[in-house]
Amino acid sequence: MLKINEFAKLCGVTVHTLRYYDKCNILCPRETDPSSGYRYYHPEQKKDVETILTLKDLGFSLEDIRTYMNESIQVRRVMIGRKKREIEHHIHYEKDQIRTIHALCGQDILALSKETLQNVKSQFEDDPDVIGRWDYCGYLPPDAEFTGEENLLQDNYSIPVLFFLPGGEEVWFYFWSRGVFYHTHDSTNLLIPNPYEIFEYNGETYLRLFWMTEAITVPDAKETIRIYRKTDSRRYDKIETRLFHDKTDLPFVPDPRLVGTWDVYTFVYKPENFDPRRQPSTRMRGMFDRIRCTEDGALFMRMRSSVGHVEMEHHYTNGYFLNDYDHFAEHYEYREHKGTDYLISEYKTGNYSYGGTVDIYCVFRRSTAESES
Repeated sequence: MLKINEFAKLCGVTVHTLRYYDKCNILCPRETDPSSGYRYYHPEQKKDVETILTLKDLGFSLEDIRTYMNESIQVRRVMIGRKKREIEHHIHYEKDQIRTIHALCGQDILALSKETLQNVKSQFEDDPDVIGRWDYCGYLPPDAEFTGEENLLQDNYSIPVLFFLPGGEEVWFYFWSRGVFYHTHDSTNLLIPNPYEIFEYNGETYLRLFWMTEAITVPDAKETIRIYRKTDSRRYDKIETRLFHDKTDLPFVPDPRLVGTWDVYTFVYKPENFDPRRQPSTRMRGMFDRIRCTEDGALFMRMRSSVGHVEMEHHYTNGYFLNDYDHFAEHYEYREHKGTDYLISEYKTGNYSYGGTVDIYCVFRRSTAESES
């Protein structure tokens, strides 16, 4: 058995705290000397002190703690479940408060429109330290601090290279103002603010980007902390930010097999992922739904728009679709399954222009209605 001062030292609390817990009938000594009034505790009671301190940190009142310490395991489970629901409700409330703060600061998640963009951009505040190029290093594990690039996690969804242009000028689908990196999300029609912080580590300059996707509109959504390392402080212009482009003035080499009409069938992350036995994806990435190729090398891409279908003209040579506007040369190859012709092509987007990655492939199937245009 331990005297009260010895037990207090063992548990990391004060003698006064133990006396108070005894008075409130929360934690009583195992024995009390009737002649001297000295309190004695068993070392195993340290677990009870730890439980009390945990409950206190969770926001339990002293009355609730007393009930918890003196009731059955079934009652304790009910109390913990009730507290869990209470905390979850509080978290949702706090997230609503954060959204309100963003709104008051002009950093709310906003419906995307020309007027919204103009209004946000008109409130631009400069930050000379952020101007330049930043290369993606990885993202932090949950609740972790940055302790070097070797401890970061990797993904294939982050922007490989960020450019902060003078004046907050827009690049690809993002722009910035002091402390905030804005990106537009067309599929949800949102303008999303992502706070950023600049910090130094081992002689390098890093950017901590609190990435909030459109999922932030969901009550239990979480942000991702992405880390970028500064490459230089050049004042880039918009043309220079397109780091990757292809030679598109290739000589024309006929491909009779390509001539005709092909419908968009599905999208895959890699050509080897395509399995014609599987049901095609119904979620079309991109606006085009058909291509038409002629014998002389012309390629017409049919786009869906608010006014109906329109065709954009590109060209091809054997093995490549050539897009002079975006400077893309997209490799294609054929597949055949049970008498049906398929075409698998690279689908280059801004991820290629600004990061050099091809992260999606388009699968076409020869149209059964080639007379349509």
